[in-house]
Amino acid sequence: MKVTVIDITDNNFIYVNGVEVKRKSGLSIDDEIELGPDKYSLDLQGILRSFSSVKSFSIKHLEAIYENHDRAKMDYQIKQNKLNALSALPGLISMSSIALAFILPDLRVIMIILALIMAIAFAVIRMKNASEGPLFLKKLDEDFRKEYVCPNPLCKRFLMHPYNEILSGKACPFCKAKFKE
Repeated sequence: MKVTVIDITDNNFIYVNGVEVKRKSGLSIDDEIELGPDKYSLDLQGILRSFSSVKSFSIKHLEAIYENHDRAKMDYQIKQNKLNALSALPGLISMSSIALAFILPDLRVIMIILALIMAIAFAVIRMKNASEGPLFLKKLDEDFRKEYVCPNPLCKRFLMHPYNEILSGKACPFCKAKFKE
């Protein structure tokens, strides 16, 4: 839908994004429009909503976006849990080397050195992951918030609920556009 504002007399004032105009075509839904010397704010989104009939939009593509985000977070948590489990390995090797010291005394030194090397390696991995993990999760969430939005071009707001809840609600909570699968 193309929207134009026109100042039909010299007595009126129209401001688009704070700049006075006499005529402005191709307004965006995000443009701020103010009228008169007192700069009365105009709700362009509300006006456009009242002129347009309620439309239906397919949200089938949102299912894959939601599932991919959910799977990526789950994979990250599984990776973290595995790393936590492996972190106990150097301690187990050290303890078993004490038990083996009575049977094979020479093996104890090798196992203690192996446990020490593993402990250092896991410490390095955890330190690296400590900085990369939060950045990965932040980017994952930012991308999700950009993609998991109402398909109505006049709305495009983030849909914060799981896909099955959005589907059961059958409408956007913001613009009230109808959803279909």
